[in-house]
Amino acid sequence: MNRSRKAYLEALVELLRTKSYSKITASDIIGRSGYGRTGFYRQFSDKNALAAALVKEHTAMYARILANDLRDSQCNMEDMVRHILEHVMQHRAEYHAILSSQIPGHGFDEFCACALVDFRIMANARPNCSDAELDYDLFYYATTRQFADYLRYWDAHGYEPAAPQMAKRIAGVIDHLSPGDALRFDNSDGAESRGDVGLISFAELS
Repeated sequence: MNRSRKAYLEALVELLRTKSYSKITASDIIGRSGYGRTGFYRQFSDKNALAAALVKEHTAMYARILANDLRDSQCNMEDMVRHILEHVMQHRAEYHAILSSQIPGHGFDEFCACALVDFRIMANARPNCSDAELDYDLFYYATTRQFADYLRYWDAHGYEPAAPQMAKRIAGVIDHLSPGDALRFDNSDGAESRGDVGLISFAELS
């Protein structure tokens, strides 16, 4: 990400701490960023395009962390959740703006929709189970929103407890909801990697 783009995104988040989105103007964002108007409009058509970019930037990072962890046979559910929570904590202000839906049209629902698309592309995976009737679209929709709801709960509680403790709690809930299942990726070389993560088995798409 170039410096000016990063500065514009950070300026929007900073302004949201003291003003509602409807009262923030592009001029406010440009003034706070320290960069010029020309640079802003070269990258964004208006503040709504900037807000959309904020959601997309973070859903892409979120999905990348999740997809990478799912492929790591040494990463269990608690580790995976902790990695996501640590990422969210590093970008706490941005996630608060998104998860609490401070920006109309670019909030929780949009985060879930973007994360769903990004994850399916990055993970290149599908549920691998014996139930031929499983609705994959519904599966991904439900599990994506479920996990995002854990993040929204954590945000609503001021990011307490700390990430390691919260990861343990979330992993416990997931294991309780779906005990005994394992996550599996069949690698292209025929090797099989496994992780007891309390979700559902996956196989890499060919």
